[in-house]
Amino acid sequence: MVTQRPAENLAEIVAKLQAIAQSGRFYAHDVYDQERYTQLSELTGDLIRLTSDASPDQLRLFLDSDTGYVTPKVDVRAATFINDKLLLVQEKSSGQWSIPGGWADLGYSAGQIATKETHEEAGITVRPIRLAAVWAMRQHSYAKQRLNDIYKMFFVCTAETTDLHPGVETAAAQLFTQSEALATDLSLQRNLPADIQMLFECHAAAQWETRFD
Repeated sequence: MVTQRPAENLAEIVAKLQAIAQSGRFYAHDVYDQERYTQLSELTGDLIRLTSDASPDQLRLFLDSDTGYVTPKVDVRAATFINDKLLLVQEKSSGQWSIPGGWADLGYSAGQIATKETHEEAGITVRPIRLAAVWAMRQHSYAKQRLNDIYKMFFVCTAETTDLHPGVETAAAQLFTQSEALATDLSLQRNLPADIQMLFECHAAAQWETRFD
């Protein structure tokens, strides 16, 4: 019996083609194989140019930003609760609200990124206590899906300081009840209403099993 593969959108297909080309160039020893993988990468770039609105800089970063075997990028989000309210920050760039977080930097653990990003964006020191969920971004309906595959990690944190103030990239840092958070203009690229609900559940639960998919 032949098992039919699930349907993929164009962005997924392009990302997989580029991953094959990049991994192939890294591992291939034969000069002719390396040349073929380079041609595949160039054709992938042509396909992106024809089918997306990616800028030349975005395209260059996508095609040339990594070497070796291709893996997803990691986005870390730190859900901090103070008096049973969730900390959200307002992005200067969009005016929308999100759970503090950002890309996982080299040299830090995922938990350290959660602490670092919260301090930079909201001015407080937090300690991660639970890994609530690890989502594959393409499996969920986040806005503005990127060419890269992304894993989103959601930590629930406890606050060690509580003097909130915005950072360089944020206009405000504020605490919200669940209903208040769901009523805000959320950055749907960074967090969905379902994420907010899930994190309040995690915060309230005596025990929690990390969710993933």
